[in-house]
Amino acid sequence: MHQQQLLHLAASFGWIPREPEQDESRSDEEDEQDFNHANRLPLKHKVATSDHDFLTPRRLKQLTDQELRHLRKHYITRYSFPPNSPTTRERLQNIETMASVWDRCLDRGSRTTYRSQFAQRKKLSGRLNSFACFEQEVDINARFRQREEVMVTAEYYGDILYFLLHEFENVQHALVYVHMIRHTVVDGRIQENGQGVLEFTGVESLKRLVGRVTVGHGLAKTYVIEEVCDSMIERLRNALL
Repeated sequence: MHQQQLLHLAASFGWIPREPEQDESRSDEEDEQDFNHANRLPLKHKVATSDHDFLTPRRLKQLTDQELRHLRKHYITRYSFPPNSPTTRERLQNIETMASVWDRCLDRGSRTTYRSQFAQRKKLSGRLNSFACFEQEVDINARFRQREEVMVTAEYYGDILYFLLHEFENVQHALVYVHMIRHTVVDGRIQENGQGVLEFTGVESLKRLVGRVTVGHGLAKTYVIEEVCDSMIERLRNALL
């Protein structure tokens, strides 16, 4: 269910205050500052991958040094490049520094449209469909040099900053730039514990939209909402006790 409905439900029970709509207007100067004076692209256009459509292109972006570092890290993981190999450094040295930034992504299988924080002008509490669950394969023995690789599926949560179409070695890669969050499961509740790393991941790792709700004052706690059901209502109620 859409995250707007999750927040309306919590507000209807009086668990969170209703917030007025924020002004979404923003000057061209602020837009240009955010995206390094990049060039505008036509708005009515889309790019299709095997399972996803990128919608509403907004900019042709010159990637920053930080973004390029994260992009190289993604390709090392994606293609299992030896990270310290001279061959790897050579392949990634002259990586394309320009790419197209997109606002929305349609998952044709689930018919879910994910948005990003790129084009949204509301404050954090108003961003309703740019917070998502991601599924990635991770090596549980990555910290141990002498152990064999054991890959398992893990779920992560994060804010979608923007979607990116980037060409690497003559292949177009459909990516998501995500600000992951740290989280723990406490008594069956998924609790947010601050911001995590910034990273690129493939759009195929997108699994579902989720919500978040902050309860309490002072040392407030933020919880991830997976679905609207009796168990979710009970978890929210318990969090306020």
